[in-house]
Amino acid sequence: TKKLEFEGVPSKFLVVYNLDPPQGCKLGEEVSIIWQRMNDAEELASSTGSEVIGHTWILESIAACKLQPFVI
Repeated sequence: TKKLEFEGVPSKFLVVYNLDPPQGCKLGEEVSIIWQRMNDAEELASSTGSEVIGHTWILESIAACKLQPFVI
């Protein structure tokens, strides 16, 4: 695997998970599903040396036309 560098900043690997609850699920299910997604993402990130971030970070970065700070 080739690592890319932009402007002297080393690349990072990210595990992105969806923060939106599935349509039609009940309130109690929403929390459980999102919690499970986050736990699965953290487990994968831990095994690969990556960082975990919610999908909204990507959308916010696109809207701002620059990478936004990570908020975990």
